[in-house]
Amino acid sequence: MLTIRSIAGVLTFTGGVLKAASALAATLVVAVQTTDGRALAGAVVTVRGVTGSGHPGTAVAAIVDQINKAFVPDLVVIPTGSTIEFPNTDSVSHQIYSFSAAKKFQLPLYRGKPYPPDELAAFGTSLVCAACKPAFTQKIREGIQPAGAMRYAGFWIRFVAVIVDGIALYIVGMVFFAISMIFFKIDWANFGRSQADLMQLLALEGVWALFNLIVSATYETWMIGRFGATLGKMACSLLVVNSDGTKVSYQRSLGRHFAKYLSSFTLAIGYIMAGLDEEKRSLHDRICDTRVIKK
Repeated sequence: MLTIRSIAGVLTFTGGVLKAASALAATLVVAVQTTDGRALAGAVVTVRGVTGSGHPGTAVAAIVDQINKAFVPDLVVIPTGSTIEFPNTDSVSHQIYSFSAAKKFQLPLYRGKPYPPDELAAFGTSLVCAACKPAFTQKIREGIQPAGAMRYAGFWIRFVAVIVDGIALYIVGMVFFAISMIFFKIDWANFGRSQADLMQLLALEGVWALFNLIVSATYETWMIGRFGATLGKMACSLLVVNSDGTKVSYQRSLGRHFAKYLSSFTLAIGYIMAGLDEEKRSLHDRICDTRVIKK
């Protein structure tokens, strides 16, 4: 483990040598190593004159990009008074925080360059810099989607995906129902003559309904949390994402599944909303702040 004391000792000694030879030009070379002699990556060393005075570095304009969900470069040394920008080259939005005493700041979710809000102009669901708006609108007229833009899935393609999922779950449910009939003894030939047969049938249907509830919730929660899509949506090349384009968590996926019941209880109006909304959001998408997009 490298200690501050050992570094300070090296610099103090070197500073003393330089003071003794103050009339000569000198170059200070510092090698920061661990206790076993290996170079320490990412180390930053500051050097001050023995008199306590020093020439401040010239301010610079630095850039730290965000590529593949990582800062590039991951380490930048800049003098006091410098400026630094954090463009986002990724196709998903990022949010940056700094809790450092030197400079505390926060950049809300953004893509590209984080322009100040007063420099952005709204165009549909997108925010573009005012100077870029003419070129942006021209590209839209030409049918070119902006980089990273989400293509929202319409009502009918989502309806097809629901049908595919429904068929898959129906097959699983019927297999379970057939197996369950082995354990529920019902005299189908004389059904209706015995109250016991009716109670057995009600119990069977109750177990079947509970099974379907658990399986459908587990299926959708796991598939969307793991892959971003159910089998039906995979077949239709659709994805379920958060409003900023990021992956949906398992918790939100579970909440979205049960929010679908609200879309059904409104006489399916919650589903029909997807055909009328600008971002093709159903009621459960609005509740959970999710979007269904095309790959």
